[in-house]
Amino acid sequence: MNLANHTALVTGASRGLGRSFARLLASLGADLVLTARSKQRLERLSKELRTTYSVEVDYLVLDLGKRGASAKLIQHLEGQNRTIDILINNAASATFSQFLDIPNEQLIKEINLNVIAPTELTWNIARSMKERDRGYVLNVASVSGFFPTPGYSTYAASKAYIRCFTEALAYELHATRVRVMCLSPGVMTTEFWTNAGQHQMPYILKMGASPPERVAWAGLTALFCGRYKLVPGLPNKLAVFLIRFLPSRFLAWICARALKIGQAP
Repeated sequence: MNLANHTALVTGASRGLGRSFARLLASLGADLVLTARSKQRLERLSKELRTTYSVEVDYLVLDLGKRGASAKLIQHLEGQNRTIDILINNAASATFSQFLDIPNEQLIKEINLNVIAPTELTWNIARSMKERDRGYVLNVASVSGFFPTPGYSTYAASKAYIRCFTEALAYELHATRVRVMCLSPGVMTTEFWTNAGQHQMPYILKMGASPPERVAWAGLTALFCGRYKLVPGLPNKLAVFLIRFLPSRFLAWICARALKIGQAP
């Protein structure tokens, strides 16, 4: 797909899946607005994309986990007179811990980043898309959003929200030319585990890990083909299919054992 004359906004663009989205969109000719917390990584990626693909790249150093940060991003876009044609809500964080042991400030920040920010950005940007009757929104959920996951209770719940929210919005806009899709990847070879505080990926999960480049390609392909949801990878599809036959209590026990946090009581 030729995305010349399109502008894409990618959150959490400095590493992992977000960086893969940015590179792929630039390779298709899209101009970019990137946001993340790391100025150094954003500068390096922006320079790479401008040089390699001759596209315009604007970036904003921003922590979307802080309340009101998404409003600052919208103000930045309006100040630059930027019209967003493709929105990739990718930024998220996780904390590997028992829920009651997570500091309240960290908990609120995770919810802001995973739930509030993508909701606010979608509300602001998709309204403009609807007025123009064109645009694309891809919200990144997770296979964990299908599971009650001890050790990642807040993260999994936030991804369940993103999944339900996105699929409902896709239905509401199905009569327009605004395409909305939920991408629910499984384990990827990114810095997710280290950033979450789990410094070693469980072996059983490592076996099925996918490179973020492959997940980004699958996600954008599905988005531009008009699909409203995608669980990439056969093992992930199989897992999501099988859970409908299992009680949630048993699923929580399985997740606890897979993550090596002890057997659920």
